[in-house]
Amino acid sequence: LLFLLFHRKLKKNFIDAIDSEERTKFIALSVTFFLIIGVYWMLRSMKDAFITELVGVGYIRQVKIISPFAFVIALLLYNKLIGSFRRHRLFFVVCSIYALAFSLMGYFYAYPFPVSESPLVAWIPGRALGWIAYIVIESFGGLVVNALFWSFVSNTTTTISAKQGYPLIFLAGQIGSLLGPGFVVGFSESIGFDGLFYTASVII
Repeated sequence: LLFLLFHRKLKKNFIDAIDSEERTKFIALSVTFFLIIGVYWMLRSMKDAFITELVGVGYIRQVKIISPFAFVIALLLYNKLIGSFRRHRLFFVVCSIYALAFSLMGYFYAYPFPVSESPLVAWIPGRALGWIAYIVIESFGGLVVNALFWSFVSNTTTTISAKQGYPLIFLAGQIGSLLGPGFVVGFSESIGFDGLFYTASVII
């Protein structure tokens, strides 16, 4: 019964309300948002456990203080990229950077790089990877989810079609926010942190 009601509502407000080209666009955007939100909540649900293992639970407060300042730097770099790439290419460039970053995190977690004695990182408590991962995950949510995706959607969508298409995007995001943490709960023990980072990279 719920499925029939949902289908009827979807058909009335989305399928029959906008033309096929806009409908295809919103389906693609919804799938994209589903994947982005799924990855973000997967990473968000594991970041505290990750820094706890590599650095210690007592340093979570410190990294939360540092993270906003690091995000400002990431935002400045993002603004530089805006002037260099068109909207759709910027989307691929930024996502590729994060995909590469998470791949490297998975690799260096599985195969630690012997830099702990280097003066550059010797002053950092625990493994530097824990601090870096936390900050990068935080910036992923701020840049890709909030700045990049929604600016892309708003620049390619009219006010009229947004009324029909935005609810579908939000629905896809809600599903992703449920499945992302669920994936961590179901597979973290079998694939480990490195496997979770590799999975995030592939999905991005």
